[in-house]
Amino acid sequence: WDQNTWSSRQFPTKHSLDRITPVNPVYLVRVDGHACWVNSLALQRAGITRVTRDPSGGKIVRDIQESTGTTISIEDDGTVQVAASNKVQRDAALKRIRDIVAEPELGAIYDAKVKSIVDFGAFVEFLPGKEGLVHISELDTKRVNKTEDVVQMGDVIKVKLIGFDRFGKVKLSKKALMTPQ
Repeated sequence: WDQNTWSSRQFPTKHSLDRITPVNPVYLVRVDGHACWVNSLALQRAGITRVTRDPSGGKIVRDIQESTGTTISIEDDGTVQVAASNKVQRDAALKRIRDIVAEPELGAIYDAKVKSIVDFGAFVEFLPGKEGLVHISELDTKRVNKTEDVVQMGDVIKVKLIGFDRFGKVKLSKKALMTPQ
């Protein structure tokens, strides 16, 4: 969005973005990279509402600010602004925010961290706060006897979301990204 087309006192609000695109999440970034705004659906996907209380005292926002060197403010109307001194910082903060509000997508490829290992596979965190199972049969193109033969705790692996089970849980595969040998 080119901020030059807006008068200096009429930046978009959450409500104006809701009117423009009520059915899609919106992440609006200023051309110079120093601010962004989001609409209600994006906030809803992040689990942020007017009554949302942050029991950790803003831990997530502080962590994003400290790790990216940005300033994030959330207004009373739910408008979120990200201010950064350069594009790299802004993009890093926006990526973290998008990861938080992201919904798992069929066919998407994720960098996933192995959180726990069980006999039948490995549980991985593929988006912040979102975990799923990579079944032992989906770890490699050849037969795997033990999960630990392929992955270890803390490993970061590429996985593909190949489906959802009847309960809505994600099915992830490492094998789907490998060429048969």
